[in-house]
Amino acid sequence: MSDAAKPTPSPSSAPTRTESDAMGKMDVPADRYYGAQTARSLIHFAIGKDTMPPELIRAFPPTKQNLSRNPRTKSSPANSTLISHCASGKPAAARRPT
Repeated sequence: MSDAAKPTPSPSSAPTRTESDAMGKMDVPADRYYGAQTARSLIHFAIGKDTMPPELIRAFPPTKQNLSRNPRTKSSPANSTLISHCASGKPAAARRPT
């Protein structure tokens, strides 16, 4: 389990915030960005250091771009343009459509 994913014990001195979901309320460390469902998952499941291979991550943008251009996916022209800009690999400020 990575250090970022480890549930931190919540002694009375550690700041927490209360998050809630369908199963009820849960104290979550205040310095974490996740909510109640993720906190429960960290308690009940062995979440490890497994990450996606970089090759797979790099394959997503061109795949999504090709799907957005396929007429059978019924992607709107505006959505297709946004996906193309995101898949271009340019920084966010440079890829905003004009």
